[in-house]
Amino acid sequence: MEYWRGLLSELAIPHPDSEIQDLRENAIRENIYGKWQSLSDWFISTDKHPGESQKVMDITDEIIRKIIQNAALIVQIQNWGISRKEDYKKFIQMFVRCENVEAAHKLSAHIFGIQHVRHFKVNCPRSTDSINSSAFDELPSEYELKPHTRTYKPRIHKSGFESKALEKLAQRNQYLKKLEEDRKLVMKYIQDGQLDISRIDDCISVDTRETLLRWIAQANLTVSKSGRTEYGQAFRLIKQEGSHKLKCEDGKLVMPRYIFQFED
Repeated sequence: MEYWRGLLSELAIPHPDSEIQDLRENAIRENIYGKWQSLSDWFISTDKHPGESQKVMDITDEIIRKIIQNAALIVQIQNWGISRKEDYKKFIQMFVRCENVEAAHKLSAHIFGIQHVRHFKVNCPRSTDSINSSAFDELPSEYELKPHTRTYKPRIHKSGFESKALEKLAQRNQYLKKLEEDRKLVMKYIQDGQLDISRIDDCISVDTRETLLRWIAQANLTVSKSGRTEYGQAFRLIKQEGSHKLKCEDGKLVMPRYIFQFED
């Protein structure tokens, strides 16, 4: 009844184009029928397929059931971690009152029981390959078991630290000794307050070459072509024409002829 009322109400609306009246009627009929069919499929169940509302209720019930089941499982897991210290004290008192070992074995079977036994299988080399050897004849082994929980944190074993003051002092003395040796190697080329690169005919070490190149780079970064060594000496860099082949331990270096003019 409601379907026909809706159809007649839509057809009662006038339309300027009378040629497409039949097409308009069919479109309105299909539209209204589709709406009523959707409402019927949502609320009414048939033999071929259940209603959509019933499907939603079933899915909702299944989700609620799984949530309750997981919550109960979480509570059960948390209860497993409760300390049984008092229970163990009671068990120890019961074992102390046993008259002999046989009675203690009977009490152990009653308290722990076969239902509490857990067998672990590990892949480790055996002490013997004999098939007649029993597992009780093997040497015992120890395995560390850790709980598979996110809140578990391993216990940190605190230990002292070793003082390295003597080692640091030895390294400092070795560094100062090497620094003094490098200074003596460079200072021997200074004559009359000047260090002329072209007058160095010896085969210098790598450290001496790096020291001279570091002084040259430091002076070239300034407008006055001056600098100060790590030993506190101020100098001015003078560049002459030509080049000089400096002999080093790792090869020969062709460089401009520089003169270091020291102030004091």
